[in-house]
Amino acid sequence: MVYILLIVLALVVTALVSNRATRECRWREYRQPDGPIWRCAACGAETRTENGKPPRLCLRNNS
Repeated sequence: MVYILLIVLALVVTALVSNRATRECRWREYRQPDGPIWRCAACGAETRTENGKPPRLCLRNNS
């Protein structure tokens, strides 16, 4: 019984912590001489970021 409660608690915490704005995005880095380009494998959106990390928001509507 305790294990079931721990599993349910872990699922709830994961759902609360996950970022819904990028849940369906799968960002892939393509390195270029002038900086990386990030491309979403799910929707095809492309962008560059100043910090070199993947975008934190879905850019599906902006592409």
